[in-house]
Amino acid sequence: MLFVLGAELASDEKGLARLQQRIGEEDTQALEQLIDRNMAQSGPLKEFVIPGKNLASAQLHVARTLTRRLERVLIAMSRSLTLRDEPRRYINRLSDALFSMARIEETSPDACA
Repeated sequence: MLFVLGAELASDEKGLARLQQRIGEEDTQALEQLIDRNMAQSGPLKEFVIPGKNLASAQLHVARTLTRRLERVLIAMSRSLTLRDEPRRYINRLSDALFSMARIEETSPDACA
């Protein structure tokens, strides 16, 4: 989906018309379902999350922060360009999905206490 997102964001109006696939509501809903499953598995937050209990969780947290940065860039871009809302919603949910995946990784046996 990241390639689909990149193609949409990099395309002008002519290019957008030729795209065979775009980020849609169903893609965002799939992320929401993943988030719900992961949060049910990891349980409610009881304390502040300190990233990096293991390599995998640290990498997921880095990806999450980069995704949040992209979200801010898209908001800034939308002030001067016409962007569909769905890619921004998808990026917002992607960062939450990465957070939920990091929480799962932090409970793995190789996580540092």
